Formats: sequence, C-alpha cells, structure tokens
Amino acid sequence: MGTFTDINVTMPTQIKQDIAIRNVKKYFKATMAVMNKILGTNLDVVENYRTEDAEFVVVMMGAGAETMKDVVDYYRDKGIAVGLVRPVLFYPVCTEEIAYGIQSSKVITVIEKVAEANE
Repeated sequence: MGTFTDINVTMPTQIKQDIAIRNVKKYFKATMAVMNKILGTNLDVVENYRTEDAEFVVVMMGAGAETMKDVVDYYRDKGIAVGLVRPVLFYPVCTEEIAYGIQSSKVITVIEKVAEANE
C-alpha cells in the first residue's frame, strides 16, 4: 500500500490488492483441500469442535485452542454442552463458518491474549 505517489502506479496496485483479498478465502480453501488429501486430515478455515448442540461456545485462536479441546471434552463428560470454534484463517474473517459454529449456543465467550504495553 504505502504512500500515494502516482495515480498510474497506485491505483492499479490497489485494484490488484482488492481482487486478491476478495479471493484469498477461496484459494486458501483450495490449498487446504490439497493439504488434507496429502496428510489425510479434514481441516477447514474454521474448526468447529463439538459445536453441533453446544449451549456454551468458546471462540479461540492459536495454540491454546488444542488445550481447550481437552477442556471441552472434560465438561462434555460431565454433561455440559460446550463447544469450541477455532478460526484458522484470521483475515478475511470467515463469517459464515463462524456463524455455523455458534448457531445453537446460548453463551459465546471469546478468549484473546493481548500483550501488555509494558512487555
């Protein structure tokens, strides 16, 4: 992006960036499909873990989400309907996939780690 220098240089670049961001999810999904075939996995842009009937859903990204799966299993064994929505693709936001994961929930919690200003 950068600074505005010349209309003949800046505008074509901005148009190409706009086209790229509109298509990134489609190409990311296609790449994941190839990866899934090679690795024998079933990953998607958003992982919905035990959310089909979840009344409580935790939305969480990153390495902590793997630990949260154990927490979900623990509470499921105790009869509490908990699920996890883990976005894999951060931007552009996969709104349809996230909405699917939280559709049956009554309570949604978003867990985010933010570094303090002093760190």
